[in-house]
Amino acid sequence: MAVFNNKKVMRGASRKNQPKAVAADFKKRIYQAFTALACVSLLVAVALGGFRAYDYMLSQPVNRVAINGEFVHVDKASLAAQVQPFLIDGFVLLDIEAMQQALTKNPWIVDVQVARQWPDHIDITVTEQKPVAKWGSKAYLNDKGELFEPQTPAVGIPDLPQLSGPAGSVEKVMKNFGELGEVLAEKNLRLKSLALNEQGVWSAHLASGMKIVFGEGDVMGKLQQLLLSRQTALGDEFDQIAAIDMRYSSGFAVAWQQQGQSFSE
Repeated sequence: MAVFNNKKVMRGASRKNQPKAVAADFKKRIYQAFTALACVSLLVAVALGGFRAYDYMLSQPVNRVAINGEFVHVDKASLAAQVQPFLIDGFVLLDIEAMQQALTKNPWIVDVQVARQWPDHIDITVTEQKPVAKWGSKAYLNDKGELFEPQTPAVGIPDLPQLSGPAGSVEKVMKNFGELGEVLAEKNLRLKSLALNEQGVWSAHLASGMKIVFGEGDVMGKLQQLLLSRQTALGDEFDQIAAIDMRYSSGFAVAWQQQGQSFSE
């Protein structure tokens, strides 16, 4: 009987604890739901904040444009006007490559560098062509030996040498011009122009106005021959020469200034 009574007491105690367990479980579920809701709300807030920040960055305008460089043949104001349409896209979406390509279409511009400066500045550095010689009637050669043909002629560069030749002869003409000019400078003579025609005939003009037709073949060898004759046969009369024709196997022909003589190439 004692054991039977003890079981009845334990069963009654278990029933009394059931409401407490249900309440605890309910509170736990409420807490979990609240935590999940808080996490979702936090994620939404972070995402919304990120979206707003991203939208702000994309809508950030370009408030300052600096165009740097030494401007001799390029108008800085026209470059600024050319840049304006690209600025509509804003600071972040600005198409730097397209802007560079557009600006370098100007034949007087050899290179353009564009850089973003946070938060709203654009720096543009322009490098102009440096012409070292004229080529033909309209084109120029830059300091890298490259041809370019601007719509406007060079200004502020006095007395550029004049070079010309058939297509594909730029390197050959520049090489001969450099070598001939160096030798002539040692004799206090300045080479002003050098031309190669379609028939392979070389001709030059000195700064004094003298014309020299070298003909085909070894131009440097013919110049050395001429300078040797200057020291001997021609002597003091060298400065009175209007033109020299070296297209002879054994010597050359001379046209004198006072006689108004000339000959063609």
